[in-house]
Parts: sequence; structure tokens; C-alpha cells
Amino acid sequence: MNTPTQLRSVLEDHAGDIDTRPTHDRLGQVQGRIRHVRRRRRAGLAGALAAVVAVAGGIALLPRAHTVDPAAARKDLAGHTAPARLESLGFGFTFTKAVEGDGVVQLKLPASPTPRLVTWAGTGGELALNGLSDLEDVGNESGRSTSDASDFSDFGYIGAGSPVNVTVRSGQGQVALAVYDLGTTPPSMSKDGVFFRRDVVGDRLAGAVIGDPGQTELTMTLPLPVGGLRFSDFCSGVSEDYWVWVALDGDGGVGSTCGGSDQFDPGASGYTIDAPVLDPAGDAIAPGDQVTVRVWLSKGDPPRHGDAPVATDPDARIGLGVYATATPVATVAGWRIAPRVEVAGRVFQFVEAVQSDPGQGSVRMSFLVRDRPRYVVSASTATRRGTLWTAVDGRRAGASFGGGPGGHLGGLGIFSSGTAEIRLTGDRAIGPRTVLALVGYERVD
Repeated sequence: MNTPTQLRSVLEDHAGDIDTRPTHDRLGQVQGRIRHVRRRRRAGLAGALAAVVAVAGGIALLPRAHTVDPAAARKDLAGHTAPARLESLGFGFTFTKAVEGDGVVQLKLPASPTPRLVTWAGTGGELALNGLSDLEDVGNESGRSTSDASDFSDFGYIGAGSPVNVTVRSGQGQVALAVYDLGTTPPSMSKDGVFFRRDVVGDRLAGAVIGDPGQTELTMTLPLPVGGLRFSDFCSGVSEDYWVWVALDGDGGVGSTCGGSDQFDPGASGYTIDAPVLDPAGDAIAPGDQVTVRVWLSKGDPPRHGDAPVATDPDARIGLGVYATATPVATVAGWRIAPRVEVAGRVFQFVEAVQSDPGQGSVRMSFLVRDRPRYVVSASTATRRGTLWTAVDGRRAGASFGGGPGGHLGGLGIFSSGTAEIRLTGDRAIGPRTVLALVGYERVD
């Protein structure tokens, strides 16, 4: 399946199979058949916390906590020095504010048009974190995130448009939280607060177009790069009943709803087309040949046949980046696996993959997390109608994925410490040719 037209009916018939949960947002980087995976990083760090006692300067404080002057915070907080600058995915962040207290502190930050980082420290050893859902340890049965990085050496990424409530606790001593706002950006094609990074964990930007408010149809022509393609679109300023569509050389189109689209860093996700890229007649397009890509906005349910009509809205804004994908390191359960992925503002590198025999019905992966957290992805070839289930250390982890003829690709989450055994199974979803797989990545930055 190498053309958008072929994909279109699969997406419409099996839309429920697509994993669109907020966390674990770099699955668009795992190369495979054309498969649409929409990242929801805007909601990445949302969490409900205890009632706020007092609010000042955008920071919600618990009893015994006090805000810290920026100049003083760079010198000492909870017995450690807070850095003046942090970096995530090529973006630079500078210290803006902090809170410090005995045993527990809380930060409540409203949504921001740009991403932010929050980091922590303490004098009493391991810290318990709440509100940073992207960092929750899947291997921890309580679901709570803990950190032994009690010296500002780790951070949580807060996506653009995401409010956050975060607390840090310690059994003894002082604790602190510090907030960092966006300062610098990596090499990008940018316009009015939208950044298509030129390099996203090895995917190279081949071209991009960013519209002005009210422009609901855009085109660009570019030479076809070598290898696979990744299309990263965005839409903003409209409700979720709007769709953004992308078509290559006038053939069909692939659409997705506008809800949750990342306007700040849209190049971090998307869907891929494996090489060879085909024209509408089904012939391979040679690298270097000119191709035209169209992106447009529609409203309401997508049509079963033909292009969705262009919608107009003075507040709407759309854009598209086209990336040449990094060379895959393996093909597992029919999916081409990227060498690196981005998760929760960090970079993870491929370390291993295991897959079942056809029709076997389950696959297992066991590992020990030492110094580097691990991120795990599950995958399958085509399945019967049914459900794929995951279990961690014998207990069902709550991650389930719909089966279907398009196969499955989904993130299980981050494992931060200790040992883990993961099992993926599918009972009634397993056909005689179904292959299940688990893919492991380790954090490298």
C-alpha cells in the first residue's frame, strides 16, 4: 500500500484502530506502511492535583513553599544549583521562576503558546512526582513517577498549549521545582510561531509551507528525496469538526481531524510513505523528480469518494512539512523501525526487537533498566477483528489496541527502573499469519 488513495479507505473503515492517545508522541517516526499517527503532545503533561492554596505570578504554592528570585535561584535551591539553561530536542530554555519548600511543593502553570520545561531537586534522595504523565513509569504498579535525579539533572517537557499542575514530594528535607521558558530554536523553516525543524532525529526537511490566517489551501513543488517520505501537517484556529488533508501529485488524500494538532512543532509527528513512492498511475517516481503536494482544510465528515471540498474560515491556519525519513534499522511485524524516536522531550535509540512466529499469539520482552530509561513500542501485522492486550510483570497494563487488516503500531510507555517482562497477546484477534512484536528503545540524551 504505497499511495494515499489506497490508504484512504483503510483509514475510513478502521479509524478506531488508530492510536491517538496524548502520551508517547513520536510514533510517527517509526517507519512502516503508510499509516497515520497523530501526536497529541499538547496534552502530554496534564494532570489533576490537590487544591491550590495560594497563587502568585502564575505559580500555585502549597504551604511552607516560597517563590525564589531568579537571580537567587541560579545559585542554590534545595541544596543544588539550578542551571541557567536547559535544552530539549534542539530547543533552548532559560530559567524564569522556581518554588522551594519542606517536603512538598506544587506548580500550577497556565497554557503557553510555546513549550516549557520543569525540573526538580531535593535534599532527601528519591523524589515522587505527580502531574508529569509522560514520565510515569509503566513498570511501577502504582503508576506514580519517581526520580532519583534529585539535582536538576532531569526535566519534564510541557508542550505548547498545555497547562500543567505538578508536585514533587520527598520523605525528608527540602524540595524545589524550577520552570524554564523557550529561549532559542534549532535550524527550522518557521513563520509566526510555527517551526518545522530541519532535522528531527534523522528525518531531514525537504520542504515546508505555512499559511497565513484564512488560507485554507496550499501547494508546494519539490524534488522527491531519496527513501521514504513523512508528511507533517497542522491546522489551528478551528474546531474539531474540521479536517486537514494532504495529497501527493493530485492522487486522493489523507485526512485527519484538527483537534490536538501541534502548531508550534508540527514536524515532530506525521505519517510515512515507504519507498518507492508511486504516482497516480502506480509507477515509481524517481528521486529528484518534481512532485506537487497539496494541503487543504475541509469541514464535516470526510466523503467516501473523491476529494473533500475546501472549507473557508478567516481564523483557520494550516501548514505542511515534508521530510525524508531516516534509514530504518529493522523491519518488525511488517513495520520499518526508525533508529531513534522522540518521547517526552527526550531522544531514545533503538536497542532490540522481538517478534512472534506467524499465528503464535503472543510475544515477550524482558529487560533490566540500569541507567537509561527504556521506551517500548508494540506492533502487529494484520489481525482479525479483536483486541491486542499488553501485560507487564503478569498484570494487565491497561494498554489495548484494536486489530484489523492495517496492522497495529502503538506506544506502551517509558520504563524508568528495575526489571520488567512485557507480554503482548491477542486471543481472538490472532489469525494464522498474524505476527506480534515488541520494540525497545533506550534514552540517549
